[in-house]
Amino acid sequence: MSFKEIWGQEKAINILKNALQSGRLAHAYLFVGPDGVGKRLTALNLGKTLNCLTPPNTDDCCDQCSSCKKFQAGIHPDLIIIEPAGEMIKIGQLRDLQARLRFRPWEGKARICILEAAESMNEEAANAFLKTLEEPPADTYFFLITSRPHMLLPTILSRCQWVKFQSLTNEIIARLLIEKHSFTQDKAFFLAALGEGSVSRALAFSQRLEFSKRLEWLKMLDTLPIKSFKEISAFSEEIARNEQINDLLELWKIWVRDLALYKIRAEKKENVKLTLINHDLEEQIGQEAQKYSWPDLDFIFKRLVQGQKNVEYKVNPQLVLENLMLHIQKNLKERGAANHSVS
Repeated sequence: MSFKEIWGQEKAINILKNALQSGRLAHAYLFVGPDGVGKRLTALNLGKTLNCLTPPNTDDCCDQCSSCKKFQAGIHPDLIIIEPAGEMIKIGQLRDLQARLRFRPWEGKARICILEAAESMNEEAANAFLKTLEEPPADTYFFLITSRPHMLLPTILSRCQWVKFQSLTNEIIARLLIEKHSFTQDKAFFLAALGEGSVSRALAFSQRLEFSKRLEWLKMLDTLPIKSFKEISAFSEEIARNEQINDLLELWKIWVRDLALYKIRAEKKENVKLTLINHDLEEQIGQEAQKYSWPDLDFIFKRLVQGQKNVEYKVNPQLVLENLMLHIQKNLKERGAANHSVS
């Protein structure tokens, strides 16, 4: 993967390419931005470019030589990646780094040190790393990757050149999911909206949410006013048995959010640009949105949030879901909500 394959970060990459072309690459960079938008890939590509055996120009790599392939696989001897051990980067990891930095690069022209989640350095580790930054070894470049720069020592921040990375558009995330991960178009755009600008967030949702169950689960919520206790109990038991309650509650929250956004657009009587997560079900969303009042949606959403908290507190999932559905059903019946369905 070369720079041209890192999508949506043209501004950040142009800053770095200009530094490469002018021979003024800083010894330490702070890559700041949301998780999952290309910060680590960019650092790896800088390493590939600096060590490429057959570079096409001064600001990119060939992506084909043995050095490039080793960087891509994460096995180049001059690539050092430090990640949190548990919840933090510890002093032992920084001491190991300092020991390696006593030697010149083993194979390439430059050594690349990437600190993932740099803000997770504990106090001892941060102070040790500060000493390294104050006297950086020759031919060594540091890339601190973070989404929370305010958690780093000011003295570390002042010794790094900042490069800001932006959230990705839904279109870019969907394209990445389709081309790099083989998702269908509908699922890719659904996950892209959930990703909120981050590919890694979208992929995390893909592992958690049962997309194939979407219509079935939405129909259960929208037909809840006419469901019997037996049906509610059986559904709750099945979801709990399959350990799907977190997926279900998240999907229902997304649906309620889409209904609310559609109502806002309809009531404003103008073309308000609001992104529906279930964009492929816009017709059904429009039909269902008319059947719910604002108090209905507010009540359902709050119940779903409380349900998630109860699951987090280790309350029996079947009881959580059964109780939640019965309360929503009771509320909708009392408010005279119409029967609902998702086709």
